Amino acid sequence: MPGNAPPFVPKTPVQSGKPTLRVLHLTDLHLDMYYTPGLEADCDTPQCCRPQDTPNEVNAGNAASGTTKGIKQPAGYWGTVGNCDAPYYLFTNMLDHIVATNGKLDYIVVTGDLMSHDVWNYNNVSHMAFIKNISDSLRSYFPGVPVLQIMGNHEGIPIDNVAPHFTPNQWHMDWLYGSMLKSWRDGIPDDQNATMIYRGSYVNKLYPGMRVIALNNVYGDSNNFWLYVNQSDPDGTLTWLVQQLLDAEKAGDKVQIIAHINGGNGESLEGWDINYYNAVNRVIFSAPSLTTYSSSFPAYRIYTIDGNYPGSSFSVIDWEDWFFNLTLNNANPTNPQWQQLFGSVLKEYGLPSAIPDEWNKLIDRMKTDDATFNKYYINHHRRNQYDGVEPCTSGCRNGLLCTCREFHHSKGKLCPDLAVEPKEKPKKYVPTRLEIRRKVYEYKLKKHDSETCPL
Repeated sequence: MPGNAPPFVPKTPVQSGKPTLRVLHLTDLHLDMYYTPGLEADCDTPQCCRPQDTPNEVNAGNAASGTTKGIKQPAGYWGTVGNCDAPYYLFTNMLDHIVATNGKLDYIVVTGDLMSHDVWNYNNVSHMAFIKNISDSLRSYFPGVPVLQIMGNHEGIPIDNVAPHFTPNQWHMDWLYGSMLKSWRDGIPDDQNATMIYRGSYVNKLYPGMRVIALNNVYGDSNNFWLYVNQSDPDGTLTWLVQQLLDAEKAGDKVQIIAHINGGNGESLEGWDINYYNAVNRVIFSAPSLTTYSSSFPAYRIYTIDGNYPGSSFSVIDWEDWFFNLTLNNANPTNPQWQQLFGSVLKEYGLPSAIPDEWNKLIDRMKTDDATFNKYYINHHRRNQYDGVEPCTSGCRNGLLCTCREFHHSKGKLCPDLAVEPKEKPKKYVPTRLEIRRKVYEYKLKKHDSETCPL
């Protein structure tokens, strides 16, 4: 870490009346091209609401014609909460709504996980085609609007895995990063080609005085098995990040970082997290997902950001969230409606500004303010008890608030006031990522045995 850091200056609210930017944030699309309304949503494989590789659904073949006899939970037309991803036509419906409703956008960020959760079917050809499809769609719907994208862990093959360059050439990710470079061409400057192909990251000097760093933090994914060979700054990516931040600091530029994996959770390694945390140590904003997998209604976010003028902080001032109520829309599928979850996060939670200190005060307030926490919890899922969301008791509450505060595995050091209890098992059990992978592996072995056994 370079020395001679400038003195810390506490953030202050942006003065009202300044120019602003509107920025669309999409993430975790997880689109399932095989989603089929009427098929089993409560299946015994990791991915439901789609034709299964083995015939384990009664009358599944008749679901398209409206016959769902024997199916326990038919998949809704617009999507289903559970082990189901979003149908592709929900994605295009969302884009239609954004264009019709939200006016001018200044730029768009997409922070990964485009692919469905059918991880056993991942292959290079389909990944490259899907990356191109999503990019072409965004370019078609928002002509002339810069689109800045970064990969998620589901873009890796196998899932979570991007091989650093200490591995044999056959495992290198040039094919994936090269495909992204080609599809994301409009958002990646020519001078960033080499670093994009090498580590899947890049910098875009989007406005005078502001740079966007797109950081491939799948290099810190705890399920990336290459990192258990060598975790030391894979492909020099954190070193590269620090150098980009130093260059921006010397130039007096502000920086926005876009990445996929939130630090401090089960998907991230502490070695990566703590070094990233020490380099950045800023407020992190995490947008809602489009996919319904496995507990939330689809949603997207639009930020209001300090605008393009001399001396701008380019910081987040406010945001609005929009969501798609599946309970209502599946009941009336011919007239789908997107609803505004809230028009201003500041008004929603009674915040005077979006500076870091105000978010910390909100966390403290939600420790005892039941009404505010319950509002936050419902907004987090975009669902309430009438849509099937489980209540959040003290252990759940403390754990959720702690994740809002810590961005690395602090082992409770950042949450001494929150006694985090073991999570209570929900009535309808949702498997963990590890359990899903184990089940997929067992399923593939079973299928293989059935194909090769002479009896």
